[in-house]
Amino acid sequence: MAVNIRKFVLQAHSLDELVALGTVTAAAARFLEAAVASGLNILVSGGTQAGKTTLTFCIAWRTSARGGLSQPFAPNVHGQLGIPAPLL
Repeated sequence: MAVNIRKFVLQAHSLDELVALGTVTAAAARFLEAAVASGLNILVSGGTQAGKTTLTFCIAWRTSARGGLSQPFAPNVHGQLGIPAPLL
C-alpha cells in the first residue's frame, strides 16, 4: 500500500505572475487571455506537480472577472481553487 500526501501551494494568482515567474511566455499568456475573451474551451493537463491547478486558477480568475465560468471544472479542483460557487 502506498500513500501520497500532497499539499497545494499557490505560487501565482494571475497570468501576469506566471509570466514573471517564467512559467509561461508572454505570448502564451496573451493567447490564453484571448481564448478566455472569445469564450473558447481550455483543457489543462499534465503530470503530477506540473502546475495544472495553478494555471487553471489563473485562467479561472481571469474568466470569473468577466462574469463567471461557462463550463464547470473537474469536481476535485473546485476546493483547491477557492472560486466562489456563484462564479462556477
